[in-house]
Amino acid sequence: MPSRFVVVLSILSLLPASLYSDTIVAKGSGNWHDPLIWDPEFRPMTGTNGSDSVLIGTDENGVARIVTWVGGTAGGVGNVNYTNGASADFGVDNGNTITVDGGILAHTKGTNWVRIGNWGEGTLDIKDGKVFFPVGEVQIGTHGTSANGIVRIGDGTGAAGSAVMNLWATADGNWSGQTTTLNLGKQQNNTFYGSAGFLTIESDGLLEGGAHTTTSNGTGGWNYNQSVTRIGYYPSAVESVLLIKAGGRFNAHGTVEMGSSGILNGMTSKGLLHLDGEGALMTLDFGEFNIGRDGVGRMIIENSAQFIKSTNALDATSGVIPKGFGNNLGRAASGVGTLTIRTNGKFIRDTGGNVGDLYIGASGQGTIYIETGGELINRSTNWDWLGVAAGSVGKVYVSSGGLYSVVTTAQIVVGRDAANATLGAATGLIEINGGSMVSNGDVHIGQDGNGTLRLISGRAEMLKLSMGRGAGNGLVEVQGGEMLIKGNSYIGGDTGDYSANTSLGTATFNQSGGIVTATNAISIGLGTNHTGTVNITGGEFYHKISDVSVGEKGAGYLYIGKDAKFYEQATASDAYLFVGRLNGSQGTMIVDGYLEKQNASVRVGHGNDAAGSENNTTGRGTLGGSGTIKSLGGVYIGSYGTITGGTMTSVGALTIQGNLNLVTNTGAPSQSTLFVNFDRSSPMGADRIIVTGEIYVDGARIDGTWGGGDTGLESRYWIVVSDTGLGLSDFFTNMVWDSDHYLASDYWNMGADGFVNIGGMDFAMFYGADFDTGALTGGNDLMLSAMGAVPEPGISSLAFLGFTCLFMRRRRTRR
Repeated sequence: MPSRFVVVLSILSLLPASLYSDTIVAKGSGNWHDPLIWDPEFRPMTGTNGSDSVLIGTDENGVARIVTWVGGTAGGVGNVNYTNGASADFGVDNGNTITVDGGILAHTKGTNWVRIGNWGEGTLDIKDGKVFFPVGEVQIGTHGTSANGIVRIGDGTGAAGSAVMNLWATADGNWSGQTTTLNLGKQQNNTFYGSAGFLTIESDGLLEGGAHTTTSNGTGGWNYNQSVTRIGYYPSAVESVLLIKAGGRFNAHGTVEMGSSGILNGMTSKGLLHLDGEGALMTLDFGEFNIGRDGVGRMIIENSAQFIKSTNALDATSGVIPKGFGNNLGRAASGVGTLTIRTNGKFIRDTGGNVGDLYIGASGQGTIYIETGGELINRSTNWDWLGVAAGSVGKVYVSSGGLYSVVTTAQIVVGRDAANATLGAATGLIEINGGSMVSNGDVHIGQDGNGTLRLISGRAEMLKLSMGRGAGNGLVEVQGGEMLIKGNSYIGGDTGDYSANTSLGTATFNQSGGIVTATNAISIGLGTNHTGTVNITGGEFYHKISDVSVGEKGAGYLYIGKDAKFYEQATASDAYLFVGRLNGSQGTMIVDGYLEKQNASVRVGHGNDAAGSENNTTGRGTLGGSGTIKSLGGVYIGSYGTITGGTMTSVGALTIQGNLNLVTNTGAPSQSTLFVNFDRSSPMGADRIIVTGEIYVDGARIDGTWGGGDTGLESRYWIVVSDTGLGLSDFFTNMVWDSDHYLASDYWNMGADGFVNIGGMDFAMFYGADFDTGALTGGNDLMLSAMGAVPEPGISSLAFLGFTCLFMRRRRTRR
């Protein structure tokens, strides 16, 4: 709480003890200008030209005294304007106080001003009773740094609503038919500036804000004119404050904003709206809500207080429901808005379709802190936006015990607009650290702008997740906790309006811990020209229904680290895991940890038709890693697919628990490929594929890079280790039966099945080798021996080697 505010509250607490010694008391009801209603009998001067304080109470029977100020009456109550002439406005300054304690103070309808704290400090203290100000503008703090205004509604001792300041109605309780503006911290011009206003609503207090008016626009439509409440209207070194204490209430019926103006005279407007305590309530049913319009605005909701933005009701004049007005944090480029919700405080946008969207960082900077027990609740169908216009920044932090809730299917967009000629892309962030975000709508991370969703701990739940829409850059980080995606997951592109968008959008989903459950289809690299990357380095990832595409129309990359587990639990017969799915796509999946696939197969550069069986895509897919893939439906490497151990540039051993099928369509311009890296620095020397099921090679080729290693007759590179092995008909298409290498005959005598050149090195191929025993025949494993350039052995050693191999060699048939 600002120190100045503490001082003001201290002054208020002293009012009862110091007020009555020189106070003019209303002894009857009537016009303020009638001296006979006062004791002593003369018209009080509460403004700059006077030094009178006033008390308006009840008669001896407890009936309220009613004192009426007639708007437009010359002479004022002591106020002077900047030319020091008389003013018809109503004001309190020069250190004076107007106290209403059981009585009624009524200003008649008009366009005049009410100024509490005009040229000097002034106070309006409504202990009990009512004040009606249906005027053009009520100013609390007007001219200069010494002209601060103080208003207190209630004294904390009466029944709820027993102390009222009403800007909506006339003294008879009827609607005034005009708008009323309430400004805390006004200034007259560039000469008189820096004032601040302080308004406190106690437990028994009620502030009834000004209403809106409806007028015909002459063409069959309607104009809706808003009342406005500004907290910190003009720049000041002191923050203006509207405080609602436990049990107090503010019914606002028009625009409300904190920090209305930008920088002027080296200062910025600053305003705080503070709801503190159980039963503290503010409602808003018409108009914009701006925290930090052009200046700095703050809002705090704590200790079971509530703010409710409700839907606009049917307008009696026009017969229509007015449109919804937006809710902004950092509305203009210079605006900075902060909302803090804690200790069971609630910020609620209630049911309906015209409550207004929530723009967190509309054009400026907006931040929401949802702390222990705090709740940000959207019950409307209007959307939430974080980081909206180019150059804006919007952030939401949900800490332990906090809740960010979207009850309807309204959507959340994080990072909306792309950069323009002068401003960078909009930036949005949702960070959850111990709290929860629960949304029944879609969440879009990076929609043309830059968006981040970070789950450190706690829970994040949503319908659909889309990332990198249009030209957007989306980032999701799951460090711990639980994430539930109840709909589709689109990482790099989207469907619907974005289905044909070919902008260079990017999306990255990083999981280092916790549990992620994606219920429906997953597409990594969905859109054309879009790139999607999923890095799962820790934790567990579960997929429940439909298929997974790594590279659907764009480029997709899925990495499962050694400490990570990916459970693909979809059981439908067509729920494939595609790596490179549609024409023109590019997919890569590297499994260093564990991947388990139920029922349908993993298809790499394979594609499918409606029947789910055709090898019919030009989308390229790569499968690699040093972990384990358990696939009940097997793994298919299609005409545009590649399988390797490790990566395309590093050595590794990949285990396939299930069948492995390397298949190429007849006449296809590309071939299914087993890619092998050879590297003398690796303990294995080369990539290895370990297959526990059947292995089939149909029109596939073997390829790779030679990075050095052992050569000659004793060199051994175990490329495929299989339980069943390859049959006689399963030779790779680029294997040859003859070789002019000078060791060729020796390898034939050793039982070689053929020869191949990989990366410039000639290899002898052994299809029936046995990894367990090291034998060159009699097994089920594919071993390559690098022929290399070595000195020719002596004749006697060749004869002995050939004689030995003649007895060892044995062909086998398909099991």
